[in-house]
Amino acid sequence: MSTLRRSTRTIAATIAAFAMVVGLAIGGPAHATEVAPTPVDDSSLTDPAPPIDTSLPGVAERIAEIEANGGEILGGSSVQYVEEGTSDDGVVARAFPSGCGLTVLIYKQTTQIVSDNLTSCLAPFVSAAMSSTIGFLAWGHYNNFVASRSAQRTGGSSLALEYAYNCYDNVDRTIFRTVTNGTLVRGGTTYTAAAYDIVDTPNCGTS
Repeated sequence: MSTLRRSTRTIAATIAAFAMVVGLAIGGPAHATEVAPTPVDDSSLTDPAPPIDTSLPGVAERIAEIEANGGEILGGSSVQYVEEGTSDDGVVARAFPSGCGLTVLIYKQTTQIVSDNLTSCLAPFVSAAMSSTIGFLAWGHYNNFVASRSAQRTGGSSLALEYAYNCYDNVDRTIFRTVTNGTLVRGGTTYTAAAYDIVDTPNCGTS
């Protein structure tokens, strides 16, 4: 059992070191706790996503702004940031809510598919970061990435990240998924969240 624990810790340390290198490579902050893990293609992320929570700070206002500017919201999802801890045996010991949420919105603007992401809190955080990808479905998976973006900030109570994929010349790509991971620090504690949604837009390449 002790050998297994040492092996598990060695693997975890290797993954943590790799995550820090990736974060620095994309221009993230120096502290690993502030770097959002890079989203990966995960075939399990195909179930219906949780609904959009308009009670989270700034979400209803952001939706209204998108629609006022002519955007057509195709989908979205909201999740809570939680603190995750593990015991020596690798068993999840707690998952405390942070008072912060991560919302992803997917909308169409003329010939663009836009991933609009918002981390919002009821109280200020020390730092926050998000990393996001847009992929389309082909050959049974979504790791056909067509766009990605990351963002981070120190201080404040919200962090926004918006980027787009122009599908004007690719009308055959109709099913898209955006995946966004977030990390924030409050009161010396690190919280994480991961949100995604999948949309089908047959008229992606037409305005």
